[in-house]
Amino acid sequence: MAANPWEFGWTQLLTIAGLSMTGVISICGLRTFDRWKREKLEERRIEVALDALSIAYHTKYIFDYIRGAMVFPYEWEEMPERPGEPEDRRAMRGQYFAVLKRMEKTKEFFDSVWKVQPRVMALFGQDVEAIFLKFHEARRQIEVSAGLLWQDASRDFERVLDEDDKKLKAQQRADICGAYGSRAAEGDRVGAQLQSFRNEIESLCRPVVERGYRP
Repeated sequence: MAANPWEFGWTQLLTIAGLSMTGVISICGLRTFDRWKREKLEERRIEVALDALSIAYHTKYIFDYIRGAMVFPYEWEEMPERPGEPEDRRAMRGQYFAVLKRMEKTKEFFDSVWKVQPRVMALFGQDVEAIFLKFHEARRQIEVSAGLLWQDASRDFERVLDEDDKKLKAQQRADICGAYGSRAAEGDRVGAQLQSFRNEIESLCRPVVERGYRP
């Protein structure tokens, strides 16, 4: 029997068609995967940007609480007593002690900043570390100033202050409470650092969020 002249041709054609379909499916699959991967990366970018923005906005409330001018006696109840110390003297020490206790109570927030910072740096680059440094310096400045004021108020004697000492104390008071900024040579430097931190995080992260949620 004579061979069908189309037999080999149809087989080859079907094979080629099958390979072509496989190629098309593979290409479509790769494109779909690539699109899915980009979407996931964009979701992660938005998530990190939102975390950074949340910290920036939360910073205002945390530091307003820590640096609040109103201090209440219950806030220094745990402060060690000193024999024969007048109540007004204890209250003076207590206002500085209260600032340190407030920082201790908000430790969880400060720990959360350390967790988010590396993620923001991974997203925007190492230069972001300079922005977060303003936040950390502000926190540290409050801690140091409150500690030194508390130690000085806990002395057994009144130290004679020269002009430099008075200026230093005025700045330390402004560090722990922005209301005293007008009396300090550098003004409310802690408040300025925190405002700069919030502004720079906003400029960095807000475009990412808005771009991600734009229709």
